[in-house]
Amino acid sequence: MSLQDLVLSGALEREDLTTGEVPRFQTSIDERLSDANITANSNRTRLELAYHTILDCALLALRVDGYRVKAMPGHHRIALDTLAGTMGIGNKDIDYFQELARLRGAGIYEAMPVSGSDVRDAIEAATQLAESLAVWVGFRLKGN
Repeated sequence: MSLQDLVLSGALEREDLTTGEVPRFQTSIDERLSDANITANSNRTRLELAYHTILDCALLALRVDGYRVKAMPGHHRIALDTLAGTMGIGNKDIDYFQELARLRGAGIYEAMPVSGSDVRDAIEAATQLAESLAVWVGFRLKGN
C-alpha cells in the first residue's frame, strides 16, 4: 500500500517535520543500537533494542517525508511496511523486520527465549538500516 493509500485509510497522517525531530530520533537510534551491543544485557533485551532501533528508523523516515503513523492497533507493522515507500527498502528486508517484531512480541508476551543468533542477526539488520537511513536523511534534507 502506498503512503498516500495509508493516509486515505487513516493509518498515516500528513504532518510537517518539526525542528529538533531528526537529531532526537538519531540520538534514540544511536543509543538503542549501542545498548543492543552490550553483551551484559539479556538476549531478550538486546533483541528488543535492535527492534526498536529499526522501528525508530521507520518512524524517522516517515517524519522526514512529512508523515506520522497514527497510534492504533498494528501501528508498528504499518510503520515497518512504510520503509518501502520512504527509503525504498525491499520486501525481503521488510519481511525480516516483521518477523523480528513477532520474535520481540513472543519474548514479551510469551516469555519465549531469544537465541544468540537471533540477536546477532537483529543487530546486524538494525546497524545496516541505521547506516542507510543516515545517508538517506542527508539526501532528503538537502533536497535531493
